[in-house]
Amino acid sequence: MKRFLTVLLCSVLLVFSSACGGEEQTPPQNQEPSNSSPPKTEEEVILEYDKYNLETYIYPYWEGNVVYNETLLFIGKDDMAPLMFSPKEILSVRSYDLKTEYEGGTDYVVRDGCICLTENTSIPYFEVNEYYPLVPEDGKAFGCTEPGHPFILFGEGDTFCSRQIAVTYKHNERFRGQKPLEFTEKYSRFKSLLEDGEEATIVFYGDSIATGANSGGVIGVEPFAPGWTQMFADALSARYPQAVINTVNTAVGGMKTQWGVDNVKERCTQYDPDLAVICFGANDPDMTADVYYAKMKELVEKVKADCPDAEIMLVSTFVSNKVGVGFYGNQYLFEDELLKIAQEREDTGVISITTVQDFVLSRKRFCDITGNNVNHPSDFFARMYVQSAMAAMFGVDYADQE
Repeated sequence: MKRFLTVLLCSVLLVFSSACGGEEQTPPQNQEPSNSSPPKTEEEVILEYDKYNLETYIYPYWEGNVVYNETLLFIGKDDMAPLMFSPKEILSVRSYDLKTEYEGGTDYVVRDGCICLTENTSIPYFEVNEYYPLVPEDGKAFGCTEPGHPFILFGEGDTFCSRQIAVTYKHNERFRGQKPLEFTEKYSRFKSLLEDGEEATIVFYGDSIATGANSGGVIGVEPFAPGWTQMFADALSARYPQAVINTVNTAVGGMKTQWGVDNVKERCTQYDPDLAVICFGANDPDMTADVYYAKMKELVEKVKADCPDAEIMLVSTFVSNKVGVGFYGNQYLFEDELLKIAQEREDTGVISITTVQDFVLSRKRFCDITGNNVNHPSDFFARMYVQSAMAAMFGVDYADQE
């Protein structure tokens, strides 16, 4: 089994403060050219962050004290965008495609855990009336429940990532937040196949997020990070290079849970999966928790009836933007229903995305982690799908395992 690079970093106990006020600091500049790899010292190993790198992207957000390419979005030049942890040292502030590096003091300053724009910044941002239009264009905005803002901007493709930036930084916090849930014993058969170098099939069955919607590699934006399903498969292949892993992705954007129940044979079981990764619920804001439980339980039972040896990962939902009319609803209740199903079965676990998102949104804003401002993640949060899937299968210390 491939050994994942362990980051050896010191941590001290600090309580996170998300306040955005206080004295400005001019961050130290990265002395390396923008096309070079970060410096490595005896005390620490900094992973590559100026291009897509699988090891960097799947490194757990709860480990070490370096955060790689965390996305931020500015709404107005005076906006203050909070980082997930209070930064000790900014290593890099780049455009979303990682090709342009911005200068501390010239383009931005750090103010109590927030990145703030300077007067003459070259960092892109949305004007407030652009992000909250008063007269929306068709297909480019939705109703908004935020007081004083009747509409909020929406956009697929690079609408948002073209304005987002990626920040790599060191912090001194000991992680005290919620880590993804572990279900390591639920996947013993699948892991045995990989360990023995045998052939195994993964079927990804779900909605638009499972298609990789708004991931850079899917919409053609550098650094071309693949969708989370492909990244997860790549992580497994890196861990088990001797195994043959076949992947089938039958997800379709906009599909609801009932569609998932109705199309199990055509979209999932006909491929005889050893691992079925099932992702529904984001498009069912009005569904009650008990109905969601019943439908997902029926879906699981249909998979098992056709493929009794299959092990199952149920993916809890990325909860939609709370202020977007028509998208946000009961999705935040659904993870608990999936956990009930997991408790009832020896072969079923949960990729606990809702739990992870709750933690992230306790420190950041939705606009900083979204790909379309409604219900799709940015590359930064899509990575957390992979990290959470690895934790579910191998435990939260998966990066340190041999």
